[in-house]
Amino acid sequence: PQTITKPEESNENKVEEQKTEAPAEQPKPHYRAIPLEELGDTQVPLFDKDDEILCEPVGLTPKLDESGGLSLLRCLNEFTAEEEINTKVNSYACERCHKENGNSSTAIRRCYFYDPPEILSFVLKRFEKRGYSVTKLSDYVQFPLEINLDPYTLKKAKQGDDLEELLDSNHHVYNLFGIVVHSGSLGGGHYIAYTRHYVDGKNRWFRFSDTDYREEKSIETVLQAQAYILFYEKVRQ
Repeated sequence: PQTITKPEESNENKVEEQKTEAPAEQPKPHYRAIPLEELGDTQVPLFDKDDEILCEPVGLTPKLDESGGLSLLRCLNEFTAEEEINTKVNSYACERCHKENGNSSTAIRRCYFYDPPEILSFVLKRFEKRGYSVTKLSDYVQFPLEINLDPYTLKKAKQGDDLEELLDSNHHVYNLFGIVVHSGSLGGGHYIAYTRHYVDGKNRWFRFSDTDYREEKSIETVLQAQAYILFYEKVRQ
């Protein structure tokens, strides 16, 4: 039989071109007017559909270091991220599409804040059910002294308004003023609190445990607390 030997390829031929994809261009921060058809029959409090438009933030969500640990901002990013509903369990029945083909539809769901309060509280999930048991989650969650809710909040505008002005108006910025910490286990434990007070012309932090209290000189100690509940107050503009 005849044997055909394929000549060895040179190193130059062995080198394959590496295709590199250009990084996706991030949208310029702006507010998008939500069409009324997207709202459907949704009842939005304190909103006049005939005179006002509801706007969602685009490109405002802060980019976080993927190698970083748990943080309040990371929790907010995930809590308000878009979620696709297309499974049999979570199927969405659009009234128009269902009439046309009788099938459920794929939908995108996203949570936003609307008209945030003067006092904002975040309760971190510190307990988890695993099978028939419940365990406490003791992971450290980083939290900031100041937080801006604009990237996660819907804003209203009048018909004909310049939506670019929404970027510079009606900000929802909050300052931390209280922390609740739980130590111990599910079977028993103890609560302490850190609170900020304006004393002698400056902000000072205090640690409270039952009837005992002391001033906490180090803000780093406060920010390293294993927070269970965080309290923020809105900055007056």
